[in-house]
Amino acid sequence: MRKIIIVVLMTAVFLSPTVVFAVKEKIVIGSKTFTEQHLLGHILVRLLRANDYEVEERININTRHLRPALLEGKIDIYWEYTGTAYRGFFKRNNPIVASNSSKLFETVKQLDYQKNKVLWLNRANLNNTWVLVMTSKFAQNKPELNKMTELSKVFKKYHITFGVSEDFYHRPDGFKKLQKYYQFQIPRAQIQILEHKAIIGALSRGQVHIGMRYATDPEIKVQNLVVVEDDRSFFPVYNPAPVILEKTAKKYPRIVELANQLGPLLDNQAMIDLNHQVDIEKKAIEEVVRNWLKKVHLLP
Repeated sequence: MRKIIIVVLMTAVFLSPTVVFAVKEKIVIGSKTFTEQHLLGHILVRLLRANDYEVEERININTRHLRPALLEGKIDIYWEYTGTAYRGFFKRNNPIVASNSSKLFETVKQLDYQKNKVLWLNRANLNNTWVLVMTSKFAQNKPELNKMTELSKVFKKYHITFGVSEDFYHRPDGFKKLQKYYQFQIPRAQIQILEHKAIIGALSRGQVHIGMRYATDPEIKVQNLVVVEDDRSFFPVYNPAPVILEKTAKKYPRIVELANQLGPLLDNQAMIDLNHQVDIEKKAIEEVVRNWLKKVHLLP
């Protein structure tokens, strides 16, 4: 008799319309292959987890794979850069638009919605553009290397070797198009394709003379690197913003509200500081992100 009563009670609980079991939503967050993207992605991860979302984090995904993953619904949200979308996804090249943060953001936002029903959430106030850098030792007594227009004329004179990542070498806003824009051609033998993190070491060892970095890279200041001025503005503005499919945003409107808080809190100095803590001070990304979210009052 006792067993029968227990079974009846358990059945009543599961069938009762007044009993509601909370089901956590699982959100997939992606990021690209470098520290800044790992930080931005994990900021979203920690913020959503703190608001009771179950999150799966996928890191180190190349742009060529991450973008299709979003469009196919394999990734729910990630941080994309306005310049990457403008030049890479939409093959646009109006310098007036590309050099203006507000115009570029609104243009990309409109194009991506019209074509893909992708929403761009609030952008960050940081510009992580590409830069070419060299050691101060190599730059010494070579003032003609300080501007891209001059570098394009004298790279043969110094037999300059370049270190670039595979992504930067091939992409529409990358190294091949940079040469075409400045009207010079570097022999393939003078170009080394390296992992992004390996380029700093290659520069310091003299393995390459000039290498590509990001503007928010703390190594530029730490290593006292000299930036080659993009004096004809080849590179567009690269403001990062969370991107999400409209149908996903409608399903999870709270995620949009949470993600929209982040952009206005991030500028170049904030990002350089976060990158510095990870790349130079060797702190764990989880610790750095947690402390930053507490600092900006998004975590208790």
